[in-house]
Amino acid sequence: MAINFLNTVDLNQNQLVNAAIQSVATDPTTNGVLGQLIFNTTSNTLKVCTTAYVIGPPVVNSVYTEVGGGVETLTLNDSTYIDVNSTGTAADPVFAPALSAVDGTAVVGTRFLSKDNTWDIPTVDNYTSWTADSDEGTDITVTSGFNLKFTGAVTAGGAGIATDSAISANEMTIALINAGGTPSATTFYRGDGQWITPTNDLYTLTKAGGSGNLILNNNGTAQNTISFSGTTSEVTLDVATANSYTIGLPNDVILTTSLVVNSGGAATRSSFGYQVTIPETPLVDSDAASKKYVDDLVAGGLTFLGTFRADTGEILSGTNNGLYLYQVPGGAGTRVAVVVGDYYVVATAGGDFYANTSYPLDVGDSVIGVSAAAADASVVTDWSLVSQGVTVNSFTNANGTYISSSVPANTNATGAVTIGTLDLSAIDGTSDVNTKFLSKDNTWDVPSYTTNTDAKYALTAEPKSGTSVPLTLTGSDGGSTTIVDLTEGANITLTRTSATEITIASTDTGALGKNILLNTADAWVSSSAAGGITTFAVDVSNANVFNGAVGAVNVKCEVIDARTTPAGVAGQTVYADITRGVDAGGATFGLQSLNISFTGTPASSAYRVLLTYIG
Repeated sequence: MAINFLNTVDLNQNQLVNAAIQSVATDPTTNGVLGQLIFNTTSNTLKVCTTAYVIGPPVVNSVYTEVGGGVETLTLNDSTYIDVNSTGTAADPVFAPALSAVDGTAVVGTRFLSKDNTWDIPTVDNYTSWTADSDEGTDITVTSGFNLKFTGAVTAGGAGIATDSAISANEMTIALINAGGTPSATTFYRGDGQWITPTNDLYTLTKAGGSGNLILNNNGTAQNTISFSGTTSEVTLDVATANSYTIGLPNDVILTTSLVVNSGGAATRSSFGYQVTIPETPLVDSDAASKKYVDDLVAGGLTFLGTFRADTGEILSGTNNGLYLYQVPGGAGTRVAVVVGDYYVVATAGGDFYANTSYPLDVGDSVIGVSAAAADASVVTDWSLVSQGVTVNSFTNANGTYISSSVPANTNATGAVTIGTLDLSAIDGTSDVNTKFLSKDNTWDVPSYTTNTDAKYALTAEPKSGTSVPLTLTGSDGGSTTIVDLTEGANITLTRTSATEITIASTDTGALGKNILLNTADAWVSSSAAGGITTFAVDVSNANVFNGAVGAVNVKCEVIDARTTPAGVAGQTVYADITRGVDAGGATFGLQSLNISFTGTPASSAYRVLLTYIG
């Protein structure tokens, strides 16, 4: 008998090792479910149930279909141009497709497949000649190797035929020129189709020395005159030299109103080759400011130049990025010059200004130049240090009820502030130091205790009465008495050994669990084999098992491997078919028979059963 699984078995993606599909000589017609597998030993084929069994009505028998049986039917038909040419057997066909065309002409080397499925010679139009037509003369037949030439001709009167020298898009232009006049080395073809000799006018520009007039002449006759003159104190004009004007500014230019330098808008810029002198002090807001005026305003002002590292003095941003304010041991680079008003901010902490421990720096601290110094010559006193974020701007403290400070109260303290030592302010209230506690009135006192007036109780185990041992709780100073009985249950014995001790023991005389080797040499174990199945039977009522009228239906069973080889199998749980209460294994144990069935012929003593009596 096989192990009866009553639900789906999920192997959780584990391998099914050494498994075999159910073997049958004939496909079953009943009890089949969709997807059920069988192996038909008659046809040696693996089959799957494709039609489930239905009890009815009407009754539907199970149908099993071969799995992976290959092609069952294959039909191929000849086409117009290709023959299948199948050979072999239905189970193992062989196909040799080939073209089905037949010869249509006699010359094998020039045959091609035509649409009528014959091998034929294609019909070719052999070229021999073509004709050039003319509407002015006789047509010309152009044969192979014949050159057709186009030549233009021009008559003495200018009329004739001209040909385009280039041929494009398989076309050549031939046109008629209608021209008047006589073509020669001194005539030119004019747009109106005339060959003419051009006539020329001579134009000249003249200017005499000392004159500001520029004269345009045509063939020696004055046509137009343009006069040039300068502007006093603004523009000079030198006309002393013939054929030349010199236009410039006088040494001193006087403008009667304003000089607009940037009239072209924001996109244009004006520049001066030398210094422009303006009044030292501007009069209105729109006046330009002199250098002295600006210098006087910014003297002592701040100019932010960037950030720097406190540990090395390296400048991290701004126009001096990569240079140094100072160089601590290990630093390298140029120490920048100092100008009064130079302003730098600390970006990274962890160092002292000019490596001087008297000037620790923190992020946000700033330094301001107060004395000018050349490059690589500055010292710490050339700067003023402004600390940010490390000093207290305002701090106030006061003593509380229980906690006080050794320093008097600080009111709006600034700078480096201390509050001294904080401690409890309580004073001694009683004399016993070891038992003093902080009371709510802020004194160290001994707590006031009250006398315990609760009743006292005694718990006593009374003599056993029947199956019970009473537990008595008695109030010795007037309190109530309570009794709780401890009662024996199944297979439990209570024993009162004294008023303060009770022993609880199990009374089951038989073993509740047994480890039995399936060894047929033992009288309580037998075996038999039939149909490829070996069954061991264990008599659970035997004195070496549970020793009594114990029914097999009240015994749980786990089968484990008892072999020592291969390594690791000993003690491993295995699964066999287990039945109870029927004779099996070659012995007559009846209701006391626990039967363990294995496929094959396992050796005696190869397995053990772990038995638990739950009756």
